[in-house]
Amino acid sequence: MRTARITRTTGETKITLNLSLDGGPSDIHTGVGFFDHMLSGFARHGGFGLAVTGDGGWPYGVPMNFITLDGCLYLHCAREGHKLDSIARDDRVCFTVVTKAQPIPEHITTLYESVIVFGRASLVEEEDQRLAVLDQLISDLGQVSPALKARYIQAKQAKTGLIRIQPVQVTGKASRNYVPVEKRM
Repeated sequence: MRTARITRTTGETKITLNLSLDGGPSDIHTGVGFFDHMLSGFARHGGFGLAVTGDGGWPYGVPMNFITLDGCLYLHCAREGHKLDSIARDDRVCFTVVTKAQPIPEHITTLYESVIVFGRASLVEEEDQRLAVLDQLISDLGQVSPALKARYIQAKQAKTGLIRIQPVQVTGKASRNYVPVEKRM
């Protein structure tokens, strides 16, 4: 797996970034066609992000793996930490994903597709729902046998936090074509 972890502490905040560039299969059915299309593309092409308000009121963003289930976004995390502290202070979040980013340096532009979801974040507490979300996360992000999946869930379920984002507003932006730089001057 292609992963990286970076921690940065400043006078205003402390941010830890965990990034995984590897995607997985997806099965998305939110009931909103455009939302399904965009989320499927994001899951397939592997750009993820969550932004919340951090220490001292500073914005806080962290790349996250995610799935969609029953019209909500679900993310996994540790049971404690900066992200959950921020959500406890203010449950309003902005989840942003950019995919298919293709710089075109000779024309000073980039082609891309993106979606921005404004929503309310909450912890998934009910054990039946936690197990269902963990099962779906592993199915979407991993390729393991049912036996290994069951052992993994058993080993990780007590340590894994799950965040549900109920979308309030969804918007998107894309640049799929470009105008040559000479014609934009």
